[in-house]
Amino acid sequence: MYNDSQRALSLRELTSYKPDIIEMCAMMEDLVNLPHRSHVIVAATFLDNALQAAISASFTNKSDAIFDNRGNLSSFFSKINIAWAMGLISKDEKEDIDTIRLLRNAFAHGPLNMDFDYVAIKERCFSLNLHNAEKWKSDTEAFDPNSNIREIPDSIKLIDFDIVTVDDYGLTGMGISLLKEDDARARFHNTAYINIFSLFSKTIGREGRS
Repeated sequence: MYNDSQRALSLRELTSYKPDIIEMCAMMEDLVNLPHRSHVIVAATFLDNALQAAISASFTNKSDAIFDNRGNLSSFFSKINIAWAMGLISKDEKEDIDTIRLLRNAFAHGPLNMDFDYVAIKERCFSLNLHNAEKWKSDTEAFDPNSNIREIPDSIKLIDFDIVTVDDYGLTGMGISLLKEDDARARFHNTAYINIFSLFSKTIGREGRS
């Protein structure tokens, strides 16, 4: 998955590296093999980056400074709210992404070695709206059957996880894999994955029109 050119990147380049959609799918599927804390923090970072890409693709004048350090859109919270104001995400997506932000904060800053069995964590995960592709398909217009998203190859099969591809929900060719278990970790993972994929599709659509 990782090549020599990526390994040679500077620390700043590694931090700001923007994977393409195929790389992102592979990265998301890798997360289920990580400890719970790492899974939440990294998935939330991917979602933060996907939000930034979708917002930036909508700008007439591109500027990375607005996302850097103390820029107006430097925080995950500010990106969620501007994306909602711009109409890039639905009400359900906004609520879910904000829940993922709160989970990220708890796992990143809390002193306890938390996992998805903690009552408060489990309750938040079970409050998520878009934890399956069928609901996502009915609630959003992000899926375009004519978009180049359909060029993505079949997803990598996960070992030791019972998965269901989005093809099973009628989204042929999307090429992402969702965890089939109806537990807290699966709901978190699927919701993050669906939102990231939705944002990527919107980003590609806007870049294609620019």
